[in-house]
Amino acid sequence: GVRAFSERGGMERGIGLVASMPLGGGYRRYLADEAAAQSSAAVSDLAAVRRAIEATAAADVALARTRTDGWRSLREAAARAQAVAERTRAGNRLGAIDLAELLYAERQANDARREEIRARVEALRAVLRLEIDSHVVWIDEDDHA
Repeated sequence: GVRAFSERGGMERGIGLVASMPLGGGYRRYLADEAAAQSSAAVSDLAAVRRAIEATAAADVALARTRTDGWRSLREAAARAQAVAERTRAGNRLGAIDLAELLYAERQANDARREEIRARVEALRAVLRLEIDSHVVWIDEDDHA
């Protein structure tokens, strides 16, 4: 660098060149190596955390898709079971189907409806978990008070 100076009220003036050169030693080299090792460890930790997050997210998405598909299948099955129960009820009114068969068809329709509701709850729970993890839905501390 260049340095200009003025002393004694401007009677003495000068310009000088300033150079600085760090003299490296074993301690500086040790600190640099330690910092490089810590940086490398931090990069490895970051990569591991990213892989874990990506694996969890992929598993959660797969679970949500599976549960949603299962719920849709059970919804269709419940609708078919309800249609069978209604036809059985009509057949019972006409006298072609006895009471035991009517009760059995209604029980099957109720069981199918119950399973559809259970599957819907599980699908919604899986979707809600994704929404919470992606911060679409967030619970504030104020909501708990």
